[in-house]
Amino acid sequence: MIKKLILRLCLMMAVMLSLFSCRNDLLPENNNLQNPNASRFRMVKLKDIPNVEQFIHQQSGRADLQVPLSEASLTGKDLTVGVIEISTIVETVNEGETYYVFKIENLNSGDAVYNLEVKQADGIPVTAEIIEYDPQDGTTVDFQHFTGSISSYGLDGKAISTVNYNDGLGNCSPATGVPGGNNTSEGGGINPIDLPPPNGGWYNWEEGGSNNNTVPFSNVPGDCTDIILDSHGNTQGWYDHCNNNYYPNPNVHKTTTTGEIPNLSPDCNGEGAGVIIISNEDITTCEKVKATTNNLKFKVKKDTLATKTHEDHEYGFSYELPYGGIGGEYRTLDLYPNDVFINFNAYITSQTFIHSHIDKMYPIFSPEDVIRFNEWVNWVNSNNAVPNPDNIPLPNATNISYTVVTSQGSYMLTFDGATDFNIFPAITQTQIDDLIKDYIEFINKGVTGTDSNGNYTYNTVKVEGEFLKFINKNLKMNGLKVFRINDNERTELRLENNIRKEYPCP
Repeated sequence: MIKKLILRLCLMMAVMLSLFSCRNDLLPENNNLQNPNASRFRMVKLKDIPNVEQFIHQQSGRADLQVPLSEASLTGKDLTVGVIEISTIVETVNEGETYYVFKIENLNSGDAVYNLEVKQADGIPVTAEIIEYDPQDGTTVDFQHFTGSISSYGLDGKAISTVNYNDGLGNCSPATGVPGGNNTSEGGGINPIDLPPPNGGWYNWEEGGSNNNTVPFSNVPGDCTDIILDSHGNTQGWYDHCNNNYYPNPNVHKTTTTGEIPNLSPDCNGEGAGVIIISNEDITTCEKVKATTNNLKFKVKKDTLATKTHEDHEYGFSYELPYGGIGGEYRTLDLYPNDVFINFNAYITSQTFIHSHIDKMYPIFSPEDVIRFNEWVNWVNSNNAVPNPDNIPLPNATNISYTVVTSQGSYMLTFDGATDFNIFPAITQTQIDDLIKDYIEFINKGVTGTDSNGNYTYNTVKVEGEFLKFINKNLKMNGLKVFRINDNERTELRLENNIRKEYPCP
């Protein structure tokens, strides 16, 4: 792994040409146009819903798309003016009523997330409410097991209602349907609803319910989008049937509860869109690592590489975002000519890189791995900074990952989007050789002996700590995150006061 990546923006044209020349039959499994569990939502543009825009202006008393919340929130926050984002607008149908959902940014919100929901009946907007999802201190916004409060406000800033949730269960009385009732299934007779089915999406799905025969938007010409869920009902991404594009790590999520209320809602009637929009930056690095490592295709490739560590050369794969009918799969990476090391030739659509280290190599990232990842982050940032008139699905630098699989364990590098990201300077072969010598001195402190095959054995905790010390000294990269990803474990490894610390990602 000595040769450097050759990452040039001119590759964009080459990739575009190769993609357009390929087949158009590689679609995600179980997500065809007739998916009976397709999502009942679609993306719209503001220009397509002028009546909704006019209604927002009327309700807020403003000519711009801002919402002043002049009164204190029900949770005690002092909410300042927020901006209604129009880059993502979701139209969804819930209980026969149409909702338009917007993300509200720039509120002094702490960990809370704010959406604007405009409800429409018979084609006429009737209500516009700001929904505040305020997680309990120390928790994140979990859309399947929410703990915290959900409140609603008018566009004049006046509070309307609030419901407290504990692990997705609202404090609503089954008898009266108002807040304050028994919030346990044993005492209140609340029966958990079924989660949405895997590999589909939603339209108020419940087994045997009347909604099962509802025609999803994606069966209507021009209505394209499905939410893709895992077997636990967690959102993995969304899929656009009109252009055969899949978008992982989404900012649009389905909300469900474990009680009688079908959606996370600020009132006990269960009204609301059942959709939440968050900013991409609201998705934590931990959640992104979970989304990648929980992906079945990633698991299969990781398990495959785990059987290859005894070979005499590396193996590797790269996941490409779908575009022009190809992608959505892992491609096998070739070795450098006459070498034992993988040639990491990234495409502009590459999002996930995973490779093996053979047993004669050290069981963690090499210096070249860290250099490659730094170059990859820089290249991805550069690609996103130039015009993209063909709307090629480019990964964000915070969504790419670089993984190594060894017989001692597996590790992943990610980037958290740090604005002070530093590009490593050009490095000569002599400098690389010097880095490797220093790296060996660090990692050898974790060697405990040799096995029957003459390969080193290791104290992996010591190896992890020495690796962190090495990159802190020689290859410090702002925004770099290091995770151990063994089996179902996702643990961030940090160096604090020169001491290795673990931060589990549950």
